[in-house]
Amino acid sequence: MAVGVVMSASKTPSVATIGAAAFHVRSVNAADLPRCFTVEPGKKLDGVWQAAWAGQPVYDLEVHGPNGFLRAFRGASAGASRANVQVRARYEHDGRGDDDDAALQLLLENRSGSRATIRLTDQYSGRSRTIELRAREAEVVKWEAGGTGRWYDLALTVDGDADFRVQLAVRIENGHDGISDPAIGR
Repeated sequence: MAVGVVMSASKTPSVATIGAAAFHVRSVNAADLPRCFTVEPGKKLDGVWQAAWAGQPVYDLEVHGPNGFLRAFRGASAGASRANVQVRARYEHDGRGDDDDAALQLLLENRSGSRATIRLTDQYSGRSRTIELRAREAEVVKWEAGGTGRWYDLALTVDGDADFRVQLAVRIENGHDGISDPAIGR
């Protein structure tokens, strides 16, 4: 069974000023060599990794990029009690350009045939939110990042599947100066 990681960049004012972005993908599977991708604004690249190796039907991938960008994906690829939740993230700007102009929009899609209880936890504050999705249901969740200088670090888990975890972290760029990651030094 394969697990796919999709990375995309769109041409927004902040991305356009830096041009292309470099991403490094690492797997805990020693047989998977680290991979590097360079993505142009407005382009998309796809990568596929084998989830099962040495009899272990699990995956654990980290995608690192510019400005503290992190996407981490961990879970199991098989089993009736396994979570099958797809997470997509995109930025939302209202055009003001201040710190309050910083929101993350998450599309959470339960692709399984049973209900999923998703826990969304802010790694900075410990604040948590619960999202209930019926079988094959999707929901858009908005996460404001203005209170942390446009930085976010979110972890998503699914009740009943201790292996499933998605982590999303970076600073939302809006073309204006910002602060360093508020978690540095903790």
